[in-house]
Amino acid sequence: MMFEVHTEDWNNQTQVLYDSKTYDVIRAYQKGMGIVELTCSDKAV
Repeated sequence: MMFEVHTEDWNNQTQVLYDSKTYDVIRAYQKGMGIVELTCSDKAV
């Protein structure tokens, strides 16, 4: 699962709660000015 969030809304959290489900952040990188792309998994890594 991938999410795009504004840089100011993401403070290096290790989990994302979306649609009543918790995802672990596997990778995060700056996609553009002010946008961070989070690659997440719902399975233990």
